[in-house]
Order: sequence, then C-alpha cells, then structure tokens
Amino acid sequence: MSAQVLIGGTSSVFGPAICAISLGIVGHKLFDRRQGRNQTFNSAGNVIAALSMGLLGHFVSNRSIFFFVSICAIPTILSLRIIRPDEIDYERARGGKGGTKEAKPVAESALLKDHRLVIFLVCAVMFHFANAAMLPLLGEMLAKGQSRNSMMFMSACVVTTQVVITLLAS
Repeated sequence: MSAQVLIGGTSSVFGPAICAISLGIVGHKLFDRRQGRNQTFNSAGNVIAALSMGLLGHFVSNRSIFFFVSICAIPTILSLRIIRPDEIDYERARGGKGGTKEAKPVAESALLKDHRLVIFLVCAVMFHFANAAMLPLLGEMLAKGQSRNSMMFMSACVVTTQVVITLLAS
C-alpha cells in the first residue's frame, strides 16, 4: 500500500512537471505536438517495460521485476541530465505568456476558482478510485491456478491499452 501511495504522489508531480518543462522549452504553439510526442514515447516505453516484466516474471522470477524497474531508472535520470536549464523559459513553464507584460504565471488559487476544473478534478479522482483496483483484480482472476503465467496476463493487459494510446497520441 505504501508503494501505491508513493506512486500516486510522485505521478501527480512528475506529469505536470514534464508538461511545464515541455511548455517552457517549445512554447504554446508547439506544446500540443510536444505533448503528443511525449505521450507516444511514454506509452511505447510502457509497452516495452510491460513486455519485459511479463517475460522476466514468467521465465526468471517475480522478484526480478523489482530489479528491472530499478535498472530502468538509470536511462530516465540520464535523459533528464541532457536537458539544459538555460533552454527552459521558466516564466512560460509556469503558465506565463513569456516576454510580455502580462507574463505573470497563474496562481494555484485561480485554478480552484474555476468550477469546471474543480468538477473535472473530482471526476478524475473518482475515476481513479474506481479504476485503480480493476487491473489487479482482472489479473488475479486470469491467473487463478496459473501463477507462472500471471505476469504474462498482466503484461498483456498493460500492453493492450498502451499500444492503443501510443497509436492515438502520435
């Protein structure tokens, strides 16, 4: 449970941080294209990771998956080191217009004043609460009596959705 809390907490920070960095680098006009490209690479990476974990879990051991995840952090850290801080317009990355008088970033409190965003936030949270347990339950049902194949079933579930997202995001 603590791992799930950690994953939830970090994913709620890293996703917006990557969006902000992308906005700060490419600007408003190219942001949609960059986000599509980011999501394509994210989903393609998830496909490769899910396939690798499924194969490792099936042919090596379930424990090997944890080592694999640790190893996958290395290319992520190296990729982040490639980004030069002077390439990022920090004002634009925080929501400003960049280079104009009204370039002040939007305050966090302004987000809570927009009722549409609050409703969207509540719906997203409710969706994730309802959806979060579904994949593990499905995997448990599919693997019942076939513990050796359970990682392959889970891998197939993840790969299916990520391939669709990869194709749609590009």
